[in-house]
Amino acid sequence: MPTIKRNTQSTATLAVSGLGAVAFLADGGIAVQIGLCLLVALLLQLPLRSLVLRQLRRAGLWGEDVDVPGRPDLATHFRKNWHYGINPRLADSAPEGIAQPRQKNAAVLAGAEILGDPDRLATLQRQYDDVILLADLPGLRVSGLQPAGLNGRIGLTLRSPNPGRTGRAVRRALDLLIAVPAVVLLSPVILLAGLAIRLADPGPVFYRQAREGRDGSTIQVLKLRTMYRDAEQRLKDLLARDHEAQAEWQTHFKLKSDPRILPGVGSILRSSSCDELPQLWNVIVGDMGIVGPRPFPFYHLDAMDKVFRRKRCSVTPGITGLWQVSERSNADIDLQQQLDGFYIDNRSVWFDLHLVLKTFSAVVSRNGAH
Repeated sequence: MPTIKRNTQSTATLAVSGLGAVAFLADGGIAVQIGLCLLVALLLQLPLRSLVLRQLRRAGLWGEDVDVPGRPDLATHFRKNWHYGINPRLADSAPEGIAQPRQKNAAVLAGAEILGDPDRLATLQRQYDDVILLADLPGLRVSGLQPAGLNGRIGLTLRSPNPGRTGRAVRRALDLLIAVPAVVLLSPVILLAGLAIRLADPGPVFYRQAREGRDGSTIQVLKLRTMYRDAEQRLKDLLARDHEAQAEWQTHFKLKSDPRILPGVGSILRSSSCDELPQLWNVIVGDMGIVGPRPFPFYHLDAMDKVFRRKRCSVTPGITGLWQVSERSNADIDLQQQLDGFYIDNRSVWFDLHLVLKTFSAVVSRNGAH
């Protein structure tokens, strides 16, 4: 079921149930209790669904075995994202001119590029009962496609990442609902971190950096300072003498052993992502959202494809996002573009809430953070 339809049905169910409780129950207290129970049930959908899927997988009751001939990248992708319900089997491609027996009640995965190879497509149709064409994966260039009815025929539609005025208003309200209380609750953490920074390296506690926002605008992103004040010079000196560090920088624009980082406090703040906490203020003033593509420095964006960079600017940048909770600093430029592109094409309020919940586990595990 498409995400937007699921969102609409969930919201409608809550609204109708709430109205029914008010209309048919004379006791207002009971109506409020029912409404709160429904709200809690709605919020628990994502974590409970994840829990149930994991138990089904452990019992061997989740997913369907599907062949992936000659595509180890797709096999790896579906093994990692097992919740899609596909258990890939890496089958060998048949040599040219040799026919394979038909696989009854079996399915095969194929990339959308096979549409340009009718002979190969016909071969798969002869061998398998079901041929699944993929067009909405991070590893593929075509994304955001959904089926559409065209006068009784099946067509494809590319859903726009623009959620519309109502969608933007809902997302903005949720951003404020999360950011304002978070600033109040986390102020003591920011204060203690600021004192530790001053002790490690006297100077400014906060760091501002110009980055690209929505529609190409320039925003000033706030961070707790985790580097020495002469960080840029330290980086230049290291890259000039260390070729391995230079290669790592060109791939990730980050270094696992970074000489710019303040000892102790700098590493702790970065690995826990606490250095990003001041960006809650960016969310409150509207420069950023809680969820969205990260507002990278301009030198980072310059390494990206220009067409994708324009696509990236079509949405508001965020504190957390898909690649942050899945790969964090381990992602190279290509993977960052694929994950951000997938998020932009499939973004929704429920997807954002899912990523917010995933952020907590990613921060606690600290996998890929440096």
